[in-house]
Amino acid sequence: MNVPFLLKQLREQGISVTLSGANLELSFEKEDIPESLLASIREHKQDIIDYLSSLGQGNATAHIPVAAPAATYPVTTAQWRFWILCQMDEINSAYNLPVILQLEGDLQVVALQQALAKLVARHEILRTHFTEGEDGMVVQRILEPAASVPDIRMIVLDDEEAVKEVVATFSNTPFLLRDNFLWRVCLIRQSATQHVLGLNIHHIIADGASLEIIVHELMQYYNAIVSGTDAVLPALNIQFKDYAVWETSRSDRAGEEQYWLSRFEGELPILNLPTYQTRPALKTYAGAAFVHRYPAELVKKLKAFSREQKGTTFTTLMAALNALLYRYTGQTDIVLGTPVSGRNSPDLQGQVGLYINTLPVRLQFQAADSFRKIYELQKSVLDGAYAHAGYSFGELVNKLNIARDVSRSPLFDVLVAHQWNAAGSAVSSGFRALKTSFYHDLAATMSKYDLTFTFSEDEEHLSAVIDYNTDLFQPEFVAQLAANFECFLREAITAPETEVQRIAYLDAAQIEKLVSGFNNTQHAYDTATTFVQLFEKQAAATPEAIALICEDQVLTYAALNEQSAALAAYLVSAGIGTGECVGVCMGRSADLLVAIIAVLRTGAGYLPIDPFYPLDRIDYVATYSRTKFMLADKDTSAIIAGGFTVIDVSNHALWEDTAVVPLSHPDSASAAYVIFTSGSSGKPKGVQVSHRNLVNFMEGMALHFPQGQHPASWLAVTSISFDISILELLWTITRGDKVVLQLEMPVAVQPRPHLDFSLFYFPTGSQSEKDKYRLLLEGATFADQNGFKAIWVPERHFHNFGDQFPNPSVAAAAVSTITRNITIRSGSVVLPLHDEVRVAEEWSMIDNLSNGRVELSIASGWHPNDFVLAPAEYQNRHQSMRDKIATLTDFWGGKPLTRKNGVGKDFEFRLHPKPVQEKLQLWITAAGSPETFRYAGSIGANVLTHLLGQSIEDLAEKVRIYQEALKENGFNPAQGKVALMVHTFVDADAAAIRSTVEAPFKNYLRNSLGLLKPIAEENGLDVEQDMDTLLDMGFLRFYSTSGLFGTPEDCLDIINRIYASGISEIACLIDFGIPDDQVLNSLQHLHRLKELVERKKVQADLVVRRMEKLTGDQETASLIKRYEVTHMQSTPSLYEELLLNPRSHEALQQINTLLVGGEELKRSLAEKLSTHTGRNIFNMYGPTETTIWSCVKELNATGAVTIGKPIANTNMYVLDHLQQLCPVGVAGELCIGGDGVAMGYLFNQELSDSRFLPDPFRPGERIYRTGDLGRWLPNGELECLGRLDRQVKLNGYRIELEEIESVMLSHPAVAQCVVTAVKVKDQPVLVAYFRGDAADANALTAFVKQQLPAFMVPAFMVKMEEFPHTANGKIDHKRLPMPDSSGVTARVAAPPRTPLQKQLVALWSDYLKTEDLGIEDNFFEIGGNSMKAFQLLSLMNNALQRELKIIVLFQYPTVRALSDYLEQHKAEKPQVQENELEDVDDLLDFMNNV
Repeated sequence: MNVPFLLKQLREQGISVTLSGANLELSFEKEDIPESLLASIREHKQDIIDYLSSLGQGNATAHIPVAAPAATYPVTTAQWRFWILCQMDEINSAYNLPVILQLEGDLQVVALQQALAKLVARHEILRTHFTEGEDGMVVQRILEPAASVPDIRMIVLDDEEAVKEVVATFSNTPFLLRDNFLWRVCLIRQSATQHVLGLNIHHIIADGASLEIIVHELMQYYNAIVSGTDAVLPALNIQFKDYAVWETSRSDRAGEEQYWLSRFEGELPILNLPTYQTRPALKTYAGAAFVHRYPAELVKKLKAFSREQKGTTFTTLMAALNALLYRYTGQTDIVLGTPVSGRNSPDLQGQVGLYINTLPVRLQFQAADSFRKIYELQKSVLDGAYAHAGYSFGELVNKLNIARDVSRSPLFDVLVAHQWNAAGSAVSSGFRALKTSFYHDLAATMSKYDLTFTFSEDEEHLSAVIDYNTDLFQPEFVAQLAANFECFLREAITAPETEVQRIAYLDAAQIEKLVSGFNNTQHAYDTATTFVQLFEKQAAATPEAIALICEDQVLTYAALNEQSAALAAYLVSAGIGTGECVGVCMGRSADLLVAIIAVLRTGAGYLPIDPFYPLDRIDYVATYSRTKFMLADKDTSAIIAGGFTVIDVSNHALWEDTAVVPLSHPDSASAAYVIFTSGSSGKPKGVQVSHRNLVNFMEGMALHFPQGQHPASWLAVTSISFDISILELLWTITRGDKVVLQLEMPVAVQPRPHLDFSLFYFPTGSQSEKDKYRLLLEGATFADQNGFKAIWVPERHFHNFGDQFPNPSVAAAAVSTITRNITIRSGSVVLPLHDEVRVAEEWSMIDNLSNGRVELSIASGWHPNDFVLAPAEYQNRHQSMRDKIATLTDFWGGKPLTRKNGVGKDFEFRLHPKPVQEKLQLWITAAGSPETFRYAGSIGANVLTHLLGQSIEDLAEKVRIYQEALKENGFNPAQGKVALMVHTFVDADAAAIRSTVEAPFKNYLRNSLGLLKPIAEENGLDVEQDMDTLLDMGFLRFYSTSGLFGTPEDCLDIINRIYASGISEIACLIDFGIPDDQVLNSLQHLHRLKELVERKKVQADLVVRRMEKLTGDQETASLIKRYEVTHMQSTPSLYEELLLNPRSHEALQQINTLLVGGEELKRSLAEKLSTHTGRNIFNMYGPTETTIWSCVKELNATGAVTIGKPIANTNMYVLDHLQQLCPVGVAGELCIGGDGVAMGYLFNQELSDSRFLPDPFRPGERIYRTGDLGRWLPNGELECLGRLDRQVKLNGYRIELEEIESVMLSHPAVAQCVVTAVKVKDQPVLVAYFRGDAADANALTAFVKQQLPAFMVPAFMVKMEEFPHTANGKIDHKRLPMPDSSGVTARVAAPPRTPLQKQLVALWSDYLKTEDLGIEDNFFEIGGNSMKAFQLLSLMNNALQRELKIIVLFQYPTVRALSDYLEQHKAEKPQVQENELEDVDDLLDFMNNV
């Protein structure tokens, strides 16, 4: 049994229940007590005794002492909050409590005046003034009765409309709270026997129960006066001032406070009810009311259910309302407010005053809970709330220190009240000889909360008055909400075991409207026809009409038909036919459209691939789709990976003479095309769309855009990989329109490397005892057969480096006999160790064996032990190398040498055998010395270098020195080459690469301790003692910055960095310790990397060539004007760009029809397009999975921007997570059914089954779950509200953020990543947040650019030390920093500048006891609150000689803002400006309804 609620009902009926020993003591203010309440007392007597006993000395039995006499008395917490709140007139008037009575009969006005005087004498609160003390605090002062009786102002009116106007003005005029009476009386005389009596009292001195007491006692006093008797009323033991003193001095609230604080721990919920207008920045109070009466049979069931649960109807109503609000919002943590009388003490019975308190009732439940469980939870929560009802709502708000939101009430936005037989009870006895009733023509114009539900109940009836904020809700929505509540309540109490998420709450009329009324789109068409037939029919009808223009090339319908037929015939002969999926990767040209039509005529479906997309994406799409054929042109052929049959459509000679043979038309159920869209798995997914889907779309477009007298001229601007391009290219040519195909849109041209790849051998010990040279020979064979530039073989002696390669010429000779293509290079010849003649002879032989493929890299030597072969050369090895190089090159070039023979005679000789190459191609091996680079340039040699001991960035400077030296010595810098030796292991398994590389590479480093010295010195370490640490650090550095380690895609970043430093060749060192088998297996992936680099260069050149075509006559504005374009379709982003350009802005004026779609259309752009073009503007909506566009809305400059209504044969539903209908106005997932629903996802049945579901309302049909959040509007249009998941739309492209995260996480340096979309300067951008020890933002951006289209590359990369998390361990997206604000900036107090600012800073600092106060510091964030604000205001008024109102501190809470205001407004009344109002937590902590 809910005892607190029963006691509340009893108090409302004037029944006071107190504990007297072990019994109950009842006192009655009225005689007509409902029998049902008395029965409840008898039934639950013991429960009531137990409850009151458990409270001990609590509020229910506490007696309030009479306060000592004083000049002034304190205000209660509730009064204090009202005082603050009502400083603004528009809020103040919302807290008027008017009672308007209709009196019929002989009214004795003098008696009424005397009755009012007695009423004022009885209740001190009615003659209380509020004033400010010297310390700025508000206090109350009680006046004498004689000076406090309000005058009755008689107004004579006989016009009903005039009466309404006077009553409305009387009711809504705000009170002046300071030093004024806070109630007033109005009497309107309509005739001698017709009067309207108005009483209006401010909420700060009364509450709902007080109104009833006032009216009741006024009647009793009046009746006694006119009858000549004395009114008999119970004595009042105390007055409101006594309560105020007692309430403000209580110290026994610790238990109640702890209860409420525990109820509101953690993140507090905000109820997100759907609204039709944007919530105003500052809370408003404009309101209206809706009344809903419940059927008697439902009321009977409700009462029966409540009794069965041993509870009250209010508990059932509140539980049902919570559950319905869940269905409207999806929230299962809800706070509703409910008022309680606050009259727990017997001393407060019959008292007038502000005793009411508000209980914020928080209910937390699960969607799968049954209604019975919800009821039990609600009952438990209400019991607890009532048991702790003495704790002030205002105190709770202050203690919680909740985040300020000036657009809402604190803690809750929906109030729920319950009244037992409230209507008419106060006037039941009436004035003597007068027929008394409430005046019903006073319309509600205020709403203190977003919604207030007031349930009024008696024995047989139940009604609800719903007050609603008219700045948020429309009357239709509130009426629907009331009807839905009735339906939900009926179903819930009928089947209480049903999960609340499954309880039906829509009536039959709503269901019919949502399923059929809003989807009245049936349209007959030929379901067996296809695009091919429609095009052929149009070509036959208008053969000479222009079908296509591109780059001045014009194709008529006849030409387009003939060319596509010829190409189709050729494609069929090549093996393309029904069921095939054919890639189309071509530049924008007339041939592109010919190719697409030709594919469709073969019966195959086409797969559009934008050649500007990253190669990784192109390769994935082509491979995943299992296409065998790729249609390309001369520019795009080279970017397509191997393994496909590539047909160059631009080579007309290949196909244009093919005999055209009749081809059967494709089946309408077969696939017309496959479009790949962003996928949450990290890879795009292919959507298969049939001819029937496509034809239905075309029918729908034809209905919305009927053909005029003359063909339309369409400008086609969209990439073929974006499905909306199909409207521009295909639909248009089925109706005889002219298509003007614009070239590719300008894009940023990324410089791409042109790098040679070679294999470099430089081992540290043999990897195989039996087959030491297997890796050399098999690696050379692979390189020779797969387009590598060269093989490098080293020379090393007597230590592990170089191990099995003591003589490079021997190894080179072996390689020369098994290869045919690659260059064979020494890497290097340590020339000071050898006779240059011997070197020349050996390599000349190899040059002959290889047919002129020899090049030599010369080194001076570095290891002393090598020089056991020529110890005398070590000290002067650098000069020796240079001298011998001169001899070597001359000798190679044919010059004779003269030397002493064995007997001391001069002997002249020449090189034998004569080399194939007349000039020896020479390289100089350089480490880190700039001088070596300069020397190489001085002799015109190439350079071989490495990254051991230097970074890529260091190397860039040395390459510059080398190129300058080339130029200074008369050589062409462009001819000089720099090869970089890089440790390399490229594989497909990104996860296994590091573990494969780490141990061998560390061992490699161990054998070259000298290489670790720089790292040791940098970190204060000793090479010998800190070996393990150094190896770890060395490996990490080389692995992350100086090695070619990873998948081919992973390596592209370092490739670009190498290229940027001026390197022309990468010499891939592959034998640093990884087992031979693994290295040999990895060469295929290294080859793929080489191909990828080559293809990217080809693609970059393609982009450059295409961009070079974008001359002035190919710009959008020129095309529109030149070809008299009448129609255009594009994304909002492009239109925004066009409007910024004066020429294209002007050109748009001539276009009749603009279609906007692909991403959210903002109101501002819609207004610009409508205003600046004055044409027809259409907002288009639809996912690829339902064939391009599914909804259309024609816009105007002032109307709402919605996505409109469904097109032909399309059904739109707004469904919850269980595929149940959401009512009008309630957000849910947009699901689309009808003939546009695609076939599904290519080769992904599991995903298809999860997104394409059976239509729950039309058996045998399917729906597609869009993942978009939307809602119906009352006019049958749809509003799109964003994404349900984390997929976003940006610049027209649908992006699933998980795909970007997946790519970023594939980078070896990224440990954690979150990508989100935020608005920066009102523009949506992608922001990637990441963690990683060695991750660099710029490197990551470059890495992502290699794998994702530009529109998917985050605009900002924010490195995080750690991610914020929610309580349940998930990353808290709300707390991620905005771009460029990830760091914490230290606060610097801005000093005062003007004399007034200095005066204010001094006042504030002295009052707040702070020494570091700046003019930008917010008063409410540095220790100020509402109470302190009043005290500071008093100090400021005294110091400044002003009469400022408290509102200025809330409106201008910084010294800077306040001083600016004071300088500009010397003595003006402050005006509230919503955009400046901030931090008014206490100002907007709203109190309860009556």
